Amino acid sequence: MTRSDGPGVRLIARLMVLMMMMMMMAACHQGEGGPATPVVPPLQPSPGAATVVDASSLEAPANPTATPETPTTAMGSAPNELPGRGKTIRLGRATWETGWFQAEIYKRLLEELGYTVEGPTTLENEEFYLAAARGTVDMWANGWFPIHTTYLEDERVRGKVGPVGYEVRAGALQGYLMDRKTADAYGITNLGDLKDPEIARLFDHDGDGTADLIGCPKTWGCARVINHHLEGYGLRSTVEHIQTAAVVPTITPTAAVSLTTSITSTTSTTPLTPTATEAISLPTTAVSPTTAITATVTSALTPTAEGAQGVYTELMSRTIEWYERGEPILFYTWTPNWTVGQLKPGRDVVWIEVPFPSLPPEQQEMEDLSTVWGVEGCVSDPCQMGFPPNDIRVVANVAFLEANPAVARLLEQVEIPAEDIAAQNALMFEGENQEEDIRAHADGWLFRHREVATRWLTEARQEN
Repeated sequence: MTRSDGPGVRLIARLMVLMMMMMMMAACHQGEGGPATPVVPPLQPSPGAATVVDASSLEAPANPTATPETPTTAMGSAPNELPGRGKTIRLGRATWETGWFQAEIYKRLLEELGYTVEGPTTLENEEFYLAAARGTVDMWANGWFPIHTTYLEDERVRGKVGPVGYEVRAGALQGYLMDRKTADAYGITNLGDLKDPEIARLFDHDGDGTADLIGCPKTWGCARVINHHLEGYGLRSTVEHIQTAAVVPTITPTAAVSLTTSITSTTSTTPLTPTATEAISLPTTAVSPTTAITATVTSALTPTAEGAQGVYTELMSRTIEWYERGEPILFYTWTPNWTVGQLKPGRDVVWIEVPFPSLPPEQQEMEDLSTVWGVEGCVSDPCQMGFPPNDIRVVANVAFLEANPAVARLLEQVEIPAEDIAAQNALMFEGENQEEDIRAHADGWLFRHREVATRWLTEARQEN
């Protein structure tokens, strides 16, 4: 030991050893509870990370009638879910029942906007246009253009009533048909061929020596065009325009007209299911003399003093009876319509042409459009129909549309396929022709087309 190993040095060394032992004991004591956990700020979700949602937010609200806050539009204003609340619409419809299906669809859509819809009230053409101009009727879904242009040009109507939207765009054809058997046997391709008295007498059913052309009731726009054609083509002495059921022999209760089709329908008291609606199709089987026209069709569609559509339906029922007996037939019709389902162009009947385009003065600018390509069952392609294809459009009081922008926007959008209208018309001819049946057909159509209907309604609700 050196001199430096004195008592002071030894004391300091002992103290250092003691301190080291105390530190080791403290470390061992802390280790009994595990290592200390560092404090780290919580992680924030990355922009692409999924967010965990509290399951309670997915539960139904305590108040079952509570509704979420109405979403706002891109402009920041809330759309009005029921813009028609507290308002009434007076709806009209035409006398041809082939257009009642569309009227019911529009009624349902307007009700979904919150409107109370009165009607539809059945009106003759001129009666509707004058009532709409006065404001006693607001709208109907049965405007045909250009054939209804003459009504809009009436000084009592001009500027007060107008068409809106395109319910069926250029899909409404009109023209003349005859049975294919007679057309082929005599080489008839044109209405002008009936200037020959011998040819005309083939279609004489009332014994007066002239052809019976089953046409339009006097109050319909097509009546004016048919009369114009008979005059312009020099057919007045050989062709009679049949416009009333009283002219031709009465159909017998046992008239054999087969209505066998591929149509599937539901009862008249419940809306169509998607399956039933999708099964609707036009008749595809040949007409055969096995089934009589039912009493329900006869009672629902027989004409009254004001029943123009009843007149046309009865006339066409008789025409089908003549066809079933093998007799020549000549008639006017339009599409969409049940008539071309029962007497199929190209199979049972053919569209015949007119000698040259000719229309009444108010429609002369449309004459070039009466030559139509791709008409199934026409004797020629293109086919000189005598009538330009028509747009079926809603017609409404102008002031009413200005006061109800949601209605205007809805009407601008709605389109109904012509084939769907024809299929529904076939159901009506089958016997589903009561008001509750038509409502069920409309409900079924909207069920099947709910996605597009919702889009129409959503657009309409943006018009505050």
